[in-house]
Amino acid sequence: MGSYFYFLTALILCYGVFFLFGYSLVVILMLYFVVLIFHEVSYVVANVTYGLARKAAYLNALISSLFFSIFTINSFGITRYGYQFILPGVENLTSICPLFVMLGLLGCRNIRLMYGPSEL
Repeated sequence: MGSYFYFLTALILCYGVFFLFGYSLVVILMLYFVVLIFHEVSYVVANVTYGLARKAAYLNALISSLFFSIFTINSFGITRYGYQFILPGVENLTSICPLFVMLGLLGCRNIRLMYGPSEL
């Protein structure tokens, strides 16, 4: 239950920072969450022997990195030039990229909690 609360709080914080301060601070905040994702993936790779869980952690990191890259490039384009560089036909792509980054963090954290060693 703690993962879901953390996810919801972080997502509300990201969108709140976006509406208050703009794209530049959200990029920094998303970078922090991407680093957390890679930390979770390294923990899963080191401590989980189940192959599917390891592959799922890699997939979560890949998807999060992809959407973080799209978010960074598009936010730069919107800030500097007024339009998105990547997939300009998808209207709200830049707005939903933080959601996909946070979903990657939620997925990696759930994998760690499900398949990691129990801490009793």
